[in-house]
Amino acid sequence: MGDPVVVKLGGSFITQKDRLFTFREKEVKEAVTALKGTGLSLAIVHGGGSFGHPVAKRFGLSGGTFSKSSAGVSETRLAMHNLSYLLYIQLGTAGFKPYLINSSSLIRMDGGPLAGYSTLLTELVRTGLTPLTHGDVQLFQEGYRIVSGDHLSYLFCKGLKPSRMVYVFDQPGLLKTAGDPSSVIEELTIAAAKELRFEGAEDATGGITTKIRTACEIASLGVETCFVSGFDRDGLIKAVTGEKFKGTILKR
Repeated sequence: MGDPVVVKLGGSFITQKDRLFTFREKEVKEAVTALKGTGLSLAIVHGGGSFGHPVAKRFGLSGGTFSKSSAGVSETRLAMHNLSYLLYIQLGTAGFKPYLINSSSLIRMDGGPLAGYSTLLTELVRTGLTPLTHGDVQLFQEGYRIVSGDHLSYLFCKGLKPSRMVYVFDQPGLLKTAGDPSSVIEELTIAAAKELRFEGAEDATGGITTKIRTACEIASLGVETCFVSGFDRDGLIKAVTGEKFKGTILKR
């Protein structure tokens, strides 16, 4: 089946971010059916959208600071597990065999990657399963902190050495001008990406700024990194299969 592809299903696509706990069932079903149709081996990460982020922010949990209090940890994790369950069902219906992995199975309490996590991911893919994980709240030596789906995407890429990484969200790529779909940046180098600045787009895990920073780290591994809209089925398929698509490609 060739090299795997890592896909990050962003919260802005799989949920309606302005409506609490609202899953885009129809759109997600169409997207995962299209992904299955590529015949490629995938590893999937998903974001929190209107499930995890609002709960985390309500309790002051973030990816940038540690909390000594456990307040909100269970609630945030429950919201993420509920969203993951909804996605899990859609993946299974489309023909995937998802295997859900918690962040604590990938990351040590000191923040480093767990020994052997790469072998776990590789063996899951080799045996026909689809590794699935999501942003989470984890206990570290310094306290509780959110582990973003973007960081987990980086670990997936480092462990699996995929042919490409595809970010799927609600925009047709990275935009020069916010809200203007015609201003898609078609290709970026890592150096140019680091110069991009976005305002008013932050969430509990750092938003688009953190996403791009992590995407640069992924591209630095030699992994072609793409940004595409989940609403563009043709573009999604082409991005995953390595064809020319409407969206953004980040290269080293």
